Formats: sequence, C-alpha cells, structure tokens
Amino acid sequence: MEAFNGVAELVRTSSPAGSRGGSKRPPAFLANILAKRPPLVELSSPGPTHIATANVTHSAAPKVAGNAALEKQETVQHDDDYEFIKMLGHGGSASVEMVQGNYTGSLYARKIYRNIYTRNVKAAEKRLLEEVQIMRRLAPHHHIIRVHATYVVKRELAIILEPVANGGDLATFLTNYRDRELWRGNDRAIEDDILHQAFGCLASGLAFMHRQSIRHKDIKPQNVLIHNQTVLYTDFGLSYDFVDAGQSTTTGLVQGLTMRYCAPEVADHGRRNTKSDIFSLGCVFIEIHSVLYPDELMEELLDGPFFRQLRILPNQGLPVDCGHPEMDAIRAMVRLDSTSRPTAAEVVDHFADIIEALYFCGQCWGWVGVENKSEKLISQVAGSTT
Repeated sequence: MEAFNGVAELVRTSSPAGSRGGSKRPPAFLANILAKRPPLVELSSPGPTHIATANVTHSAAPKVAGNAALEKQETVQHDDDYEFIKMLGHGGSASVEMVQGNYTGSLYARKIYRNIYTRNVKAAEKRLLEEVQIMRRLAPHHHIIRVHATYVVKRELAIILEPVANGGDLATFLTNYRDRELWRGNDRAIEDDILHQAFGCLASGLAFMHRQSIRHKDIKPQNVLIHNQTVLYTDFGLSYDFVDAGQSTTTGLVQGLTMRYCAPEVADHGRRNTKSDIFSLGCVFIEIHSVLYPDELMEELLDGPFFRQLRILPNQGLPVDCGHPEMDAIRAMVRLDSTSRPTAAEVVDHFADIIEALYFCGQCWGWVGVENKSEKLISQVAGSTT
C-alpha cells in the first residue's frame, strides 16, 4: 500500500555503515546534504565536542565515537568555564540555561542534570554519552541542534549546546501566534513563513535521523526550537540508536513518553519503530495547521492525547478536501495503523512534489528544488557520516 495516493514511487533511504539492513539509495535531497555541505562537526574526531570530567588531574575525557570507552583529551571543560545568564526551561530530569563562555564570549544553551544520586552517576554518565554520540552523528543536518562541549563535576552533568534559540520553542511560538489577535504588515508574513516551512524542514530533519538509524522518540513542539526564523530539533535524551540492532523496532515497557503526542502503539507499550516518530510529527503538524487555519479542525481534536481523539472523532477530526497540501501528509502520518504511515523521506518527497518553496527553508529548497521530480532515487553517496 502506498503511503500517499498521489505519490507514484516510494523513496528509499540508505542504511548507515555498520547496520544490518544493507545498502539502499537515499533520496536526492539527503544525498546533497552529505555531498554538498561540509559537516558542522568532524565526526571522525573529537572536533569541538569535549566530554570532560572536571574533578581529575590532567584531563580524563570520554571521546564520543562509536561505542568508545573513556579516553584522555587535552581540554577540560567545567562549570567555571561558563557564566549563568538566565533559565530557559525545565524538563523531567534536567534544566536548560543560557550561559556565556568565559573564554569565547559566545552564548550557549546548557542542559544540566544536577544532584544525581551517587549510586546513579555512572549510569547517568553513560546516558549522557549516548545522547552526545547521537547528536554528533546528526550534526551535519542544519535542522538539528549541535553539541559544543560537555562536562561532569561530581553529581552534576552538563551538555553545552549551540545555538541558543533566539525564537524560543515551537510550543511557545504557537501559543503566542494564537494569542495575538491583530497581525499587521510583515509580521504576519514572517510568522506564517516560519510555520509553513516547518512542514518540509522538520520532515527533512527526521528523514536524516532515520537514515542515520536514530529514533527521536519524543517529538513535540517543546522539543523544536525556532532560531533565525527556522526550526531545530533538540532534546535527544530519550532517543534510540538502532545502528547495532539492525532494526528500529522495540518492544516492552516504554521508559519515557509524552502522552499528548505519542503514537498509539507507544501508549499501549506495543511494537514501535520509526513510524512512531512519524505519528508524533504528524501531531505537531496538526497543531501548526490549527494556528494557520483555526476554523478547519474540530476543536475536540486538540483537547486530549491525539491518538485517543483521532480514534473517536468523525474523519479523525480533520478537514476533508480543505485544499491545503499539508493535510494530505498529516492524514497519512497519523494513521492509527503504523504500517500504513509514510516514511519521513516520503513525507519530504510529498512536499517536494508540490513544487513550492513555501514548505522549505531556503537551504532545504536549494537542494530539493533543483532535483528532477520524476527521478526519486539516485546513486548511493560514497562513504558515510557515521
């Protein structure tokens, strides 16, 4: 069954080196991300990312590469290297602060875990390293936040991230959009452009994650940042790296979820995979659509967990023949049967086939727009970013 009725061909993604899934050809826009754009972080070396334990002589710093053990590095980063500016937000186990580098003068976001029980420190360090490893592998994509450094001081663990989003998170952005009743001049155009471009750009970022064998597992507006009028994925604390497993499917008890945006198979602790990310992103797209076109959705759809409302509302609470291309993608993405949902690459292809730059930022459209739409597949990119 095709994910979109109007899309004639399926887009394949390539498995990163080391996976058991074999080699497939990536969609053209993803290949261009790798072929035309130099990585923001040199993934074969520590680069600008320093994982450091500050309470040691010399510098014992875990190098993030593969499943690397702790190795020594030259630079030690610790809390004295950064000055607290203001609190940005709180999560379930961490807080996020704006800090300024005392040596660089640059602003960063610091995700910090404090007062970890002594018996849990080693496990917390392992989770932090896994989160950093994931972000480093995803660093080449321009819609994903980057790691600058990390440090561990006794029972305090921190990841230094960049950039600091100057537009806040998408949840706040959408709230502010709803609350403003009067829009004038270019303000409305700028805000509308950001939200329309979020459809293609978030799909692009997710397609890249999945091609790198990463499931985000907690896609929601609070984990999408707005910076320089474009979107960035953040918070990979729950993410799953399935490169060694060879498949994305997991079972058993779900360790963490956001009920409002999770897929039904996640809420039911069933078999979940990359299609669960697709459902969550579809729910985010519903909220974006609801502020752009507030009269088109049933209000009840926004009242509770999306998977529950989609089950009980007529036509899933979604408009029929509304004329907006993103609704075709949303309908496919939030199907309750996970096997009938599109892949992220298919969602990108759907928006690209519309042949409108409306759904992508300039950087994404520069790659998507130049491709021949009849050629869905291209030769495999030599090498790998992993």
